[in-house]
Amino acid sequence: MPASAAGRRVAWIETRFPARRRVIELVTALVRRTGRWRVIRREVLVRDRARAIPATDVVTTGRGERAWLVPRRGAGSRVMLELPGAPPRELAAGPFDALALEDGFTLRWSSFGAGFRFYDLPRPGTPACPRRRSGRRRTRICPSSPSTTSPYGPPSKSCRCH
Repeated sequence: MPASAAGRRVAWIETRFPARRRVIELVTALVRRTGRWRVIRREVLVRDRARAIPATDVVTTGRGERAWLVPRRGAGSRVMLELPGAPPRELAAGPFDALALEDGFTLRWSSFGAGFRFYDLPRPGTPACPRRRSGRRRTRICPSSPSTTSPYGPPSKSCRCH
């Protein structure tokens, strides 16, 4: 049973075999400050007649992003990502076996023989952050590696990421 915890949220994947079927569920719980927990979401990811124990994994962040690895019909598995306020979407499909979060923002999954694949999660405040997005000047024009500079002064009042 793979599990992941971040902040006060815990997510895990349960696999059951009732009545000649396989049911894979993703469960998300919220841990209160008192130590008690309650399930806030339970989703059925796969319901089929396969009897094999699948390679599953789950990763969650304190910001509410969840990623999971579940089997797909036929062979292989799918890497799914759900951002807060958006429906889940498939990032990749193939023979994957493990899922990890590297630096809090980089989702990494591995394939049996092909190595690793990566996906960068959106950083908080990036699109609307005036301190990061405005006032950049190009210092060197090079097609392979453009360089930019920006003065870092005091943060503005509309910037919530600093």
